[in-house]
Amino acid sequence: MTVAAHPIPSVSHEASSGRARRSVAATELLCILPAFAICLLVCFWFITWGNGHLFVVDRFGDYYDAQARAMLHGHLDVPPEAIGYEAFERDGKFYGYFGITPALLRIPFLLLAPQMDGMWSRLATLVACFLNLVYAKRLLTLARRGDDVAKTSHHLWHDWLFLLAVGIGSTNLFIISRSFTFHEAIMWGSTFALMAGYYLIRYLEAGQIAAIGLAGLCALLAFLSRPTAGAGAILAVGLTTLYLLYQSIRTRSRVNTMRGLLACGIVACGIGIFCGINYAKFGTFQGVPLKYYLPYAMEPRRMELTGGSQIHAANLPTGIAAYFGVAGFDTNRAFPWIYLTQRVAVLPGSAIDIVEPHSSIPVSMPALFLLACFGGLAIARKGNLVASAARLPAAGLLIGASVVLVTVGITQRYLHDFFPVLVLAGAFGMAELERRKGSANSAALRTAVLTLLVLLSVGINCAFAFDYQAEIAKSAPPDQHQRLEHIRAMFGKRGMTQSALSFASRPRYSGGGLGRGSIYRGMTEDPHPNPPPEYRERELAATSGLLHVPVGERGSR
Repeated sequence: MTVAAHPIPSVSHEASSGRARRSVAATELLCILPAFAICLLVCFWFITWGNGHLFVVDRFGDYYDAQARAMLHGHLDVPPEAIGYEAFERDGKFYGYFGITPALLRIPFLLLAPQMDGMWSRLATLVACFLNLVYAKRLLTLARRGDDVAKTSHHLWHDWLFLLAVGIGSTNLFIISRSFTFHEAIMWGSTFALMAGYYLIRYLEAGQIAAIGLAGLCALLAFLSRPTAGAGAILAVGLTTLYLLYQSIRTRSRVNTMRGLLACGIVACGIGIFCGINYAKFGTFQGVPLKYYLPYAMEPRRMELTGGSQIHAANLPTGIAAYFGVAGFDTNRAFPWIYLTQRVAVLPGSAIDIVEPHSSIPVSMPALFLLACFGGLAIARKGNLVASAARLPAAGLLIGASVVLVTVGITQRYLHDFFPVLVLAGAFGMAELERRKGSANSAALRTAVLTLLVLLSVGINCAFAFDYQAEIAKSAPPDQHQRLEHIRAMFGKRGMTQSALSFASRPRYSGGGLGRGSIYRGMTEDPHPNPPPEYRERELAATSGLLHVPVGERGSR
């Protein structure tokens, strides 16, 4: 009788404990919903240009719809008007170099609502932004589980700060400012890479087979969205596969063998699909052949400078200086006062083809960068189980993102390849700050400093996104420029001061229309002062063009 009665209080206690945990989680969720709402409202304002129109056909925003339709009809080439100036032309057919994941996500919507063909780019980018916030919060919760992180009065505010830093205090806001195809590609690639990192940590911490399956699937989708964003996730899953297979041999464990084979199959599937698509488009398994790329075919000197390759190890010092330096901005009297820069020290031996307006990670994301530095140290040293499980995903994501340091172009959107590793490491950095022992005053000081950095990050990224949307990017409606001039008039400072851009006086070529003052270093003069008709036709038909606005004219239109 007594023995039988023992389990009853235990079960009751466990049920009560479970209800208490769920109640706490529900309360915490309600408390952070306003932070989600703020981030999504700001992103919604930018993605719709402030007019609230979510379903429209954006300039160079319907490529994935065209790619999805092509896939449904059994081919990969798209109409030339869908890819425009970014086309790869082979055997009279036009292809994009973008991955297929966003097109796969389009297919159900095209089938269910064919009348909305071409109108999904804004919604798709906003959904990816929402997932970034969800998995940022999940990573922060996971990082706090590593040790007993005492909940303090600052705990909820830290949740808010982290979500604001991720949602609107990072390149996430710049990417969502325009729903261009290359913006959507990098957004989905980074989002799926972040999700892969989360599930991989879950697996390495708890050994759940579902987690390794989801990690592999997300890594595959990331790789097929944007290889540079997904390569790190594929690498992390691949290294985990090798570890599992090694463990299965050493321990003769069938479970580890099955898990290893599952992860190995997913990685092999992703690489195989990528190579197969590449061969179907370009007749080669190796990268993207630039000889078919329209801008390079029309500008042989750019091909000569890059040697027909997008990757050059000699570009590493220049890439590090551009993306991790502290001079990645320019200031001016005209609103929004802080601007993207084109100042970069291109070191001898580098094969840099184009320099577009850009910033650096410490400048554009100071809060997230600082948290990631703290988190990196916490992950690297011997610590708790969860931090140890984060080493492999963090290392893989960092290595994958670092590919952009050796590419031939420097531009702001490439910073978003580092977004997954910054968020992952930043979550552990926030947990590390919360573990720091000290007086209440020191904790309050840390929170105050972090709050200021987050507010600074939000302001900087709003400025960059607003400038890019309203003045750098082509195809903005006239009311966008009028709104910008109205705001500048409100502050009474319409004119521009002399810009500090060191390349401002250099000869530049804007025929490709890649950006305001885009600098093509393979050209010392305008090769086509009177472009041939077919070139001008392609340029006018291009859907990816950005407006060239000379530096001295910014704010004076």
